[in-house]
Amino acid sequence: MIAPDGIQVGVPVSLKGPPPGTPLAEVGADFADLPQPKEVRTATGKTTAVSLIASLVLTHRRSDPRYRAMKNPPPEHAAVGHFERSRWTDEAWTDTDGLARALDAGAVLLQTPASFKASTEHATRLENFVAHAMRPQVSLAWEWMKGSWPDRKALDLVAQTAESLGCADRCRLIAADVLTWLRRGPEEAVTADIALLDAPYRDEQLEDALRLLGDRPPALVVCEHHRRRRLNERIGREAVRRIFVVLAADD
Repeated sequence: MIAPDGIQVGVPVSLKGPPPGTPLAEVGADFADLPQPKEVRTATGKTTAVSLIASLVLTHRRSDPRYRAMKNPPPEHAAVGHFERSRWTDEAWTDTDGLARALDAGAVLLQTPASFKASTEHATRLENFVAHAMRPQVSLAWEWMKGSWPDRKALDLVAQTAESLGCADRCRLIAADVLTWLRRGPEEAVTADIALLDAPYRDEQLEDALRLLGDRPPALVVCEHHRRRRLNERIGREAVRRIFVVLAADD
């Protein structure tokens, strides 16, 4: 993240480790069963702000290997993943939303796999899910696997969903090469409340984007990257501070 006093980036920690004393934490994607609120709060501390990734039952098909690690997985024939509407996905959202409420999480991330490709059926399912799940005090964020959705189609779906939710007037969608756009010094980047640098986590352009943001930093930038990647100690005018943690299940 880039805050006014520095760039802050993520590092993974174990759910069973001691509280890292950080202001922000993301409950990671490698859980089979969602953790209990007490487990998360023991790992993060009581004052840490939390976001979480939605249950894989909502997004991933039954063939995902993480189902084998579940205590009570859905049956093989269950309609799960790809935002199918079924008793199993309804229960998965109830559990995810319940955890979000218990943790007072500000955001829930919907991570879709490569098999969730651009199609009218998938777009309708995602739009219907968002309309069903959206509530005050929580933001739903969608992260699609690179190559599964052309950028233009993904942006069209975001615009369509915003229109159906009545918030299109508060959205501005931009399709552009990120480095070219940042080099222009757009006012939207400088005045943003938050900017997210997300997957692909091994992208070689990541540090270039951080450097350009660091020259004129917005209020906050969240930067997610591969755990083995090491960023420079300084990016742009700002010093790097590693205070954002990702809670991971233990192997």
